Amino acid sequence: MADENTYIYSAIYIVLYTLFKLKKWSENWLLKRQQFSHVNLISELSGEPDDFRNYLRMDEETYSLLLSLVSDTIQKQNTVMRNFISPHERLTATLRFLATGRSCTDLQYSTIISKPALSKIIPETCDAIYSALKDTYLKFPKTECEWKIIATEFEEKWQFPHCLGVVDGKHIQIVAPPGSGSYYYNYKHTFSIVLMAIVNANYEFVICDVGTNGRVSDGGIINSTKFYKNLQSETLNLPKAENPYNQRELTLERRIFNYRLSRARRTVENVFDKVVMACYVLHNFLRKRNTMTYILNSDIDVEDNELGTLTAGLRSDQNNLLDLQRGQNRRSSTEAKNVRQDFEEYFNNEVKVPWQNRIV
Repeated sequence: MADENTYIYSAIYIVLYTLFKLKKWSENWLLKRQQFSHVNLISELSGEPDDFRNYLRMDEETYSLLLSLVSDTIQKQNTVMRNFISPHERLTATLRFLATGRSCTDLQYSTIISKPALSKIIPETCDAIYSALKDTYLKFPKTECEWKIIATEFEEKWQFPHCLGVVDGKHIQIVAPPGSGSYYYNYKHTFSIVLMAIVNANYEFVICDVGTNGRVSDGGIINSTKFYKNLQSETLNLPKAENPYNQRELTLERRIFNYRLSRARRTVENVFDKVVMACYVLHNFLRKRNTMTYILNSDIDVEDNELGTLTAGLRSDQNNLLDLQRGQNRRSSTEAKNVRQDFEEYFNNEVKVPWQNRIV
């Protein structure tokens, strides 16, 4: 029996030895993470605030707060085979992925974390970020007072009264899942899911709905959201939204109405180009924490009220997220038309701003 066991153990050893000779357990450079990882660079950047912020898209104090909020969730233990990847390494790798859009294949060379590990770490860390921040930085208004705060901010910042949020959607391009056929195929001949959101006057998300397949038109996407169902059941107590006038119907007064409406709408069009799917709550977090540095003037539309010109920000870049496909024009209800008429008169009389004639 002893000879038989010795023979079996010897056979197993030979097989394992042969396998390890044919395929290394890990690349040598991946075993030197402490020496080559970008966390060493980040340590050096702590003395250079602008460079630190450029690398992780937030200042060091904000990053430390975020790390403290997610560490318990993403902390792992050492195993017999290898040491754990620290929360600091996991979070910085995820933030670089979200900030740059680099592939895991590319990112592994700066993080010294393998592609398979990154493919698991990044979704896990995104989930941790969302779970840690959503209750504080993504709160849907529940009271009349909270809705009035949003309306007040729109009127003060964009001179548009009674606005409780701006709704829009964007396509997020994806690799089609196996066996999905044309389910995610959109009008631009790519595969996508749709991000539908409501944004307040401060470029912050109020609510976000992600995941509808890109084949669905804009009307169908709205109809599938929880917000729409609550709107239909009249549990939100929101007024009907007014629509811009058709270009063929424009007078000067109506052009001014369209200008003032589109001016308020730009809050949602600009904000969409700053985020992707899983990080919209991180966006709100940074808007609160790094108000002056997170969104730059070059990122959003800038009006020159003296010259009457508008310089578009990121939303004008066609390489950014795709707009939804617009369906056929729908007739507005009589009530909506009356609301629109009231706003047209209001913008051209009581709250007329000096520059609006030059802009339109």
